[in-house]
Amino acid sequence: MPAALLLSYVLSIVLLIATPGPVVAYITQVALQQGRGMAWRTALGTSSGALVLMALAALVVGGVLVLHPQALAWLGLAGSGFLIVLAVSGLRAWGAAGRHSTSAAGTPPGRQGGWRRGFGVAVANPKDILFFAALFPQFLHAATNPLARLGLLAAIWVGLDLLILAGYIAAAQHPRVQRHQRVLTLWSLLALLAMALVAAAWSLQGLWPQG
Repeated sequence: MPAALLLSYVLSIVLLIATPGPVVAYITQVALQQGRGMAWRTALGTSSGALVLMALAALVVGGVLVLHPQALAWLGLAGSGFLIVLAVSGLRAWGAAGRHSTSAAGTPPGRQGGWRRGFGVAVANPKDILFFAALFPQFLHAATNPLARLGLLAAIWVGLDLLILAGYIAAAQHPRVQRHQRVLTLWSLLALLAMALVAAAWSLQGLWPQG
């Protein structure tokens, strides 16, 4: 793989992952509420979900899978709906904790995060869907050994993904941050909800008849 193309891929995914989005907002929320262990299980789920999107993109490039012209918009809308439900559920739990919990942290009752939810957030993430559908094929197209290149791209993605998310998890576990856990949890949930609503609006615009 040409060095310039590889560097372009690395820079693209660093910007994609490091820029706050639904995955970062959710991982931060889980790290604040449930701790480092649960946040890492969630992060492994998000990485697995991204690999599924990567595999689907490879199938499209290989001509095995053909997408309808409006498929991206429908996928984005479905993913946004999932994220909205997740954010609203978290906000309801946050509110219930404020009414009934006697702890200063106000941790919402019930389990948050985990591999399955992390996987769902990644697969539903409109930002990742757009990246793997529109930009990722450029790094895979016309490869002399597509499977080898796909393996390399997947390994780089997982490595950088977990490294960047580790930074967010560590920041959420800092004692100064933990002292403001409840407020920061609220902001993480509101950010997740806002991003999901914007993504839903964008997807609806793609489905709206033009002309």
